[in-house]
Amino acid sequence: MAGIHKHIYKRRAMTKFGQEKGVGEPFRLAELLEYMRVFKGVNGKIHKSVPTTHIQLTSLLRIHPNFRFLPSDGNRGKWIYMEDEEE
Repeated sequence: MAGIHKHIYKRRAMTKFGQEKGVGEPFRLAELLEYMRVFKGVNGKIHKSVPTTHIQLTSLLRIHPNFRFLPSDGNRGKWIYMEDEEE
């Protein structure tokens, strides 16, 4: 079993997207899905472990401590990245 190391590259790419998008900037799931589909690693090639499905990405976003789902007050279906309090 992979334990805590499961989906490490996907979580890293999600965090990088959130930081590039901007803290507190709402985004749609499709934007992050497209970002992960074409995410390039340090060697400049598309990373093989990062692309995912929208169902798996939703689950990863829900358990990640820095991502929050916005209520349906006009931003329906949008997520937000929040920076850690310690940083």
